[in-house]
Formats: sequence, structure tokens, C-alpha cells
Amino acid sequence: MTAPVGRRRFVFWVGGAGLASLTGGITALLGLTPGRADAQAKPAAPSAAAPETPEISDEARALHGVLIARYGKGLDDAQSKGLLEAVDNGVKAGRALRAKKLHNGQEPQAIFHVQPMPPTPPSAEGGGR
Repeated sequence: MTAPVGRRRFVFWVGGAGLASLTGGITALLGLTPGRADAQAKPAAPSAAAPETPEISDEARALHGVLIARYGKGLDDAQSKGLLEAVDNGVKAGRALRAKKLHNGQEPQAIFHVQPMPPTPPSAEGGGR
């Protein structure tokens, strides 16, 4: 039988999972995924009409500053700009989610159903559960 997981350990794991998903998205955005060395070697051709840069919020700039201070030692200017845009997109998505008002009886889109674990065979030592 496994030992129960404490509350602090559980929160630590959940936070780590969230951070891992964030870093995975950032590395994919910056083109740091494995097997993409050839894509990094060939820069994209500049477009004839440069699109206007959207207004970046102060909240996104503050979060970007924290990320650059902690993890941005190896980023160049283009990667830093891409990270800033990704953070701003996340801030805008959060605002859109908070703006959506839910009614008290409104259920979530995906309903979670608990499935019991299949029984495990007893060990050869006879310890059982």
C-alpha cells in the first residue's frame, strides 16, 4: 500500500505540473523544441507590409519582466518579443474567461466521471493490500 500524499506535496506537484505545461508552451512558441534546428537556421522572409503591433498591457509587461529576470538569460530580442506576445495573449485569455458570467445552475462543458481502479493481483509474497 502506498503512503498517502500530504497536502503540501500535492500542491507542490500540481504547481509543478502547471509550470511544466507553461514551459512546454513557451519553448514551443520560441522554437526550442527538439528536431527544429533546421527551422531555426532558416529565418522567415520578412513580410512586405509589417502588421501593427497590438497594445501590450502593463500586467503582461510586468509578468514578462519576471520571466525574463528568472529564465531569460539565453533569449535574444526576437524570442523575448515572442514571449511578451505569448504572455499578453495569456493575460487577454484570462480576462475573457473572467468576463464570462456563469449562472448558478450552469454545469461545466466536460463532465468528469470517476472510474474505479482495476483490482491489482496479490503479490507473490502474500502481503496483499
